[in-house]
Order: sequence, then C-alpha cells, then structure tokens
Amino acid sequence: MSEVDRAEQVKKTSIMIARHGGIVIIGSIISSVVRFLTQVILGRALGAEKYGLFALGFSLFSMAGQVSQLGLTEGIIKYGAVYKTENDQSRLKGLLQQAVIFVAAAAVVVAIMIYYSAPYLAMDFFNKSELVPVIKYFALSVPFFALGMISAASARAVQSITDYTLIQYVWHPVIFIVFLGATFLVGPNISNAIGAFVLAWLLVFIFSAVSMLKTSPVFRPGIRPVYETRHLFRFVIPVFLAKWLPLLINNIDKVILGKLVLTGDVGIYNAGSKVAVQILIFMQALNLIFAPIVAAHFHDHKLEELNALFKTVTYWTVALTLPVVLWMTLNAELIMGLFGSEFTTGKNILILCCLAQFISVCTGPLEYLLIMGRQDLHLINNLVLAFINVACNIILINKYGVFGAVLTLGISMFLYNFVRLVEVYILYRLFPYNGKFIKVFVIAVVVTALALLINKFLSDGFLSAAISFVILFGGFYWLLNLWGLDEEDRAVVLLVKRKVGGIFMRDTSS
Repeated sequence: MSEVDRAEQVKKTSIMIARHGGIVIIGSIISSVVRFLTQVILGRALGAEKYGLFALGFSLFSMAGQVSQLGLTEGIIKYGAVYKTENDQSRLKGLLQQAVIFVAAAAVVVAIMIYYSAPYLAMDFFNKSELVPVIKYFALSVPFFALGMISAASARAVQSITDYTLIQYVWHPVIFIVFLGATFLVGPNISNAIGAFVLAWLLVFIFSAVSMLKTSPVFRPGIRPVYETRHLFRFVIPVFLAKWLPLLINNIDKVILGKLVLTGDVGIYNAGSKVAVQILIFMQALNLIFAPIVAAHFHDHKLEELNALFKTVTYWTVALTLPVVLWMTLNAELIMGLFGSEFTTGKNILILCCLAQFISVCTGPLEYLLIMGRQDLHLINNLVLAFINVACNIILINKYGVFGAVLTLGISMFLYNFVRLVEVYILYRLFPYNGKFIKVFVIAVVVTALALLINKFLSDGFLSAAISFVILFGGFYWLLNLWGLDEEDRAVVLLVKRKVGGIFMRDTSS
C-alpha cells in the first residue's frame, strides 16, 4: 500500500471512529451526568456514613460482577469483530451462545457465594453488622449485570453502536435515578436505594436481552453454531485475570478504608473518586470504538496504520479531557459541597484523584493494544500492579488515612501506564505522541491562568464556576481551532459536531 493510500485509509478509519465515537460520547455524557446526580442524591439523602456503606457494598458488587464475566466480554469483542469482518455467522453464533451460557452459570454461583458470605464479610472483616443486608441486596444484582454486559459486548463487536451505548451507558443510570426518586418519596434510606439499584439492573437485563435477540442475526434459526471453546478460553483466561485485577485495584482502596477508617471517611473518599472518574468519559468512548479496530488491524498486520490511529485517538482523548480536569480542580470545593456540607473536606481528594486519573488519559488506549496483541503480558503487568497497589494501600492508609488511598492511586496510575507505554513501543514500535500535543498543553496553561485571574475577583461560587466553565471550555477550543487543525482533525471535529447536533441525522457525506 502506498503512503497516499495508507493516509487515506487512516483518515477514513479516523472518521469512522469519530462517527461512532460521537454516539458513544453522547451516551457517556448522559450517563456521567445522571450518575453524578445519583451520587449527589445518595450523598445528601443518606449522609456520609450511610453513603459509605453503599460505597462498600457497591465495591464488592463491582468485583463480583467482573468475576462473573470470565473475561468473555473481551473475547466477544476480539473474535466477534474478526468473525463479522469475515462474515462468519456460524462462529459468531457459537461465540455468543457460549458466552451467555458460561456467564449465566458463573454469575449465579458468584451471587450465591456473596449472599451467604455476607455475615462473615460484614461482621468478621469490616466489623460493621449494618453492612450485612447491604451486601445481600447487591449480590442479587450480579447475574443481571453480568448478562447485560455480555449483551453490550455483543452489540459492540458487531458495531451496533446505538444498542451498545444504550445498554452500557444509558439504561441503568436513567432507570436507577427514576426508581431512586420514587423509593425516596416513601423514605430516603439505604434499603430503598439498593432496592432501586437491583430493580434497575433487572430491567436492563430484560431490555438488553430483547435488543440482542432482535438485532443480532446469529440467534435466528438456520445458522449452525461453530464452537471454538479451547481457542476462546486460551484468550479469555489471561484477559479475565488481567481485567479483574484493575477492578480489584479500583475497589480495594474502599475495602481497606472500610476496614481501617470510619465509614463516613469512606463516603467522602468515594464521592471524590466517583466524581474524578468522570474525566475518563472521552477516553472510554473513543477507546471502545478503537478496540475492534485494534483487533482487525492486528489480524491484518496493519501496524503502520494502527500507529497513526493510536496517535489520533490519544490526541483527541487528551484534548477533550483536559478542560474537564481543569474545571473540576478549580471548582473542587463547590462540587464536593453538592453532596452535603460534610463532604467539602474532601475537595483535595477530588483534585488529587482527577490528576491521578488524567495520567491514564494521557497514554491513550494502551490497554487494548496489549489485550489484543499480548494478553499474557497484560496479565503479568496487572499482577505486579495489583501486588504493589494492595501493599501501598495497606501501608499508606495505615499511615495517612484517606490521603494514603489517593497517594496510592497516583503511584499506581503512573507506574502502570509508564510500563505499558514502554512495552507497546518495544513490541510494536507504536507511540501515541507527536508535536500536536504541545499546543494542547500551551493552550491549557493560557486558559487556566485567565480563569484564575477572573475568578480572583468573584466571591459567588456558582458564578465563578460558570465563568470558569466558559473560559476553560469555550476558550480552550476556540484557541485550539485558531492555532490550526489539520485535515484529519477537521474531519473528526465535523463528524462529532454532526452527531452532537443531530445524533440520528443521516450522514450524507460518507
């Protein structure tokens, strides 16, 4: 392939990422806004202590839900994308049928184990008897959650992006907040909150199952499934372990905090960390579209095109995320105050968590490059990081309390992403940076200085937040456009604008 043809192919693929990414970004924004409002409602209604109990139960639920998936969501994405490209309906049907059966069985077993071990976990480990019903309620959601994620992965593998976005991002947070409001009219207590959470996942499971049956032709009669169980599990076993370990890392801090500090401190830390995770919205949206492309490019040995797309995805991830990070850090006290006055002490937690998460943003879709190419190495990385993370959490939380958990998060994010960056370069000569990144950070410094200067003369917190929002977002993208966008950047921006302006409008230019 000539350089001209290669450049044109990269441009077309970048535009496709933007087209699908626009849909996912909108779904992600809806999800992030609704989830944030849900956390605010929970924090204000339950208070820091009961909110901390909810956070501990949710952390155990998250780890159990990931275990139940057995890594098969990634298997669906990797092989589903290849089978779709090759139009191999038989192997695609076999893949999806196996995933549903294995995950359903695993999820039921895990849920039963969590349910009946709730008294031991609550009283013998956490020394909190009031945590028993919380753990039991969350355990009931595990099968519905795991099967919903299998449905989402199936939609993603066959590039049914609208269905994927609804299942992955929209349905649960929207249904949950509606149920939460309805149950809180009866009484704002933790039992009603978790009951609304369980019912929401039950409905998501029903909706996602119906959606998958309607949209996926592989479940229609007449297609004979072909099963490649050994081949599939050779891939998903290391991926399963590697995928579960980051989830352990993301939740073990709350578990150790629940063991070593007051429940109220867990609630304040959870509020800050939950808000900070929202900065990953653009990275997750673009990476999810990028993942099947990674699988296809590795399959076809198109590493040069992959390297160009790697740079494009990372650049736009950073450019879209940086204003969010800046706004959150400048308005941390106001944001934490939305949860209630007792949460404002966690403003520094929010700032530090945002900076720690931004490290991952700056390195782009490294995880998918390793999962699709070297899943065994990805597993080794996660095993080492999990050991370091758990050890640091125990040592630093014992010494510094909540700030020990934040410090551990920063250390983990730096080590993990630096090691993966080096590995991807050595193995594939893939590198996510070019000269375009310089202007992004120069512009960030300019708009931040301007926002700080103007807000210095304002005493009203909400007015200050509104003005800094206009400066950091409007000023940032105006200067970015003024500095100059290349042809590929303009094509990406145009498509995102079209999707934001009219998500269901037919694109006549493609």
